[in-house]
Amino acid sequence: MNTSQLICISSLFVSLTNTGCATTKREQLEAKFAELDTDRNDQLSYQEFLKTRIAQRSDDPKAAFAATDTNRDGQLSKREIIARFKERKQ
Repeated sequence: MNTSQLICISSLFVSLTNTGCATTKREQLEAKFAELDTDRNDQLSYQEFLKTRIAQRSDDPKAAFAATDTNRDGQLSKREIIARFKERKQ
C-alpha cells in the first residue's frame, strides 16, 4: 500500500461524523478535535482553541485555555479537551 492510499485517523473521524456514522460522544469529540486541529499535530494551539465552543462561550478565552491545559505545555491534547468537556457536563 502506498501513502496515497492511507487515511489518517483524524480524517477518518471527520468523515465518520460528516456521514453520521460516529455515534458515541467520544467519537464526536474526537472528530471535532480533528476538525479543529488544522496543523494535524494532535494538539490544539490557542488559535485553534479559539474556534471551540468552550472558548466562544467564555468571557475570558485565555483563562479557559489555561484551565484546560492541565499539563501547562501551551497546547491542548485530546485527553485535556475530553476531560474539560466531561467536567463542564457535570
